[in-house]
Amino acid sequence: MENKYDYPFIIIGGGAAGFAAAIKADSLKIKTLMISGGKVPLGGTCINVGCMPSKRLLTVAEAYWNAKHSKFAGVPDSVPSLDFKKVVESKDALISKLQSKAYAGTLKFLVYVTLKEGSARFIDEHTIEVNGEKITGEKFLISTGSSTFIPPIPGLDGVDYLTNIEALSLKELPKSVIILGGGPLGLEFAQIYNRFGTKVMVLQSAERIADREEPELSNFLQKKLEEEGITIHTSVKTKSVGRHDGLIEIQADIQDKEITIKAEKILVATGVRANTQSLNLESIGVGIGKKGGIITNEFLQSDLPHIFAAGDVVDQAGDEVNLKLETVAGREGFVAASNLLENKGIKVDFHAVPHAIFTDPPLVSVGLTDEAIVKQSGLTCSCRTLSLGLVPKAHILEASDGLIKMAIDAKTEEVVGIHMAGAKADEIISMASFIIKNKMKLDDIIKNTFIFPTIAESIKWVAQSFRKDVSKLSCCTE
Repeated sequence: MENKYDYPFIIIGGGAAGFAAAIKADSLKIKTLMISGGKVPLGGTCINVGCMPSKRLLTVAEAYWNAKHSKFAGVPDSVPSLDFKKVVESKDALISKLQSKAYAGTLKFLVYVTLKEGSARFIDEHTIEVNGEKITGEKFLISTGSSTFIPPIPGLDGVDYLTNIEALSLKELPKSVIILGGGPLGLEFAQIYNRFGTKVMVLQSAERIADREEPELSNFLQKKLEEEGITIHTSVKTKSVGRHDGLIEIQADIQDKEITIKAEKILVATGVRANTQSLNLESIGVGIGKKGGIITNEFLQSDLPHIFAAGDVVDQAGDEVNLKLETVAGREGFVAASNLLENKGIKVDFHAVPHAIFTDPPLVSVGLTDEAIVKQSGLTCSCRTLSLGLVPKAHILEASDGLIKMAIDAKTEEVVGIHMAGAKADEIISMASFIIKNKMKLDDIIKNTFIFPTIAESIKWVAQSFRKDVSKLSCCTE
């Protein structure tokens, strides 16, 4: 009997979520169409204009900065030369290689998946239009990601502002830049450009930078960034943006004082908004949330039973779920495809998903914050914050001023949150996520033997601090 639809499964979006779903569909031998289009090439935000290129620039900036500011006796400061154009060209070459291998290369192994470049728009519940062609599908996954949210500031749309896309591709260093937003993206770009020699100012509307993180850690990170020369203002209300004498000019209220700020460039890093505007979803009955994302149930199903969504395009239901991370998108893509194609009925476990701000030092977190525990009924909060000055490896690295915070349920001693700002924190937070996921208790950590000397030992040290004064312990003792 002739198939009623052109494809049993259509994936709209070629990022991490879309590829996870495509790989799952291919394993089930289901004829699948993947549509990739929009501002970002195949592979989505992370590989092209997000995690990978920004971390490359952060790494190069760190090497350049450390050469000029040696931490170690006997290694004098140097005055290295900087060819910023070559730095960007090297970044582009790396991303091209990785994109080709991890995405375009992966498609070669997917026998049942066909790629079509273009932007899709729903005509009805089972029909989309791509490049003027109408295509029908039985089931759909929408994984179109997100883009920078541009706040409605008077005059902003009249200046040549930067988003992460443009900021990663500048061929010349600006002399000065104002960054709107003190979250992960804004802070990472602030350090990148400051370390390369640009004068940087961050304007944050909240009372502190990284305001979803533990206050001790965000305050510590602000101090470190300011010590490097970055100017940071909090509790800022940006009133207008314009251009005057070749510079971008901002009128802002900073702690109830109106000031004028000028810079060569302005970078908008005020969060993201789901890419749903061109899909025509509401006309077919797919609900859209306040932030523009697709409203789904816990199985990632939309209001229409044959249409699921995964990744950044999903409406965020709370601070602890749907984090805008490639790892989350990949997991959601697999879960959504499993539920849609096999009716598995599985959910994404968000409570143990780690996240990081990849500054130097990095700020990382997994599990519940102190504030979240207080709000969550049934938990009795107990927390300890420990200086990395007690961890021997931190002194080896000349990075003893970091912090690690552990939160437990005082009744059961289950570890429910681990948060850290300090050297190598981004490399050990995945270990912490296993602790949270497996509902480990203090004694599970204390009785485990860690390798010495490492920053990872800080997890054991902070666990021990619930039992005794760790400042009186020698190395490797319990």
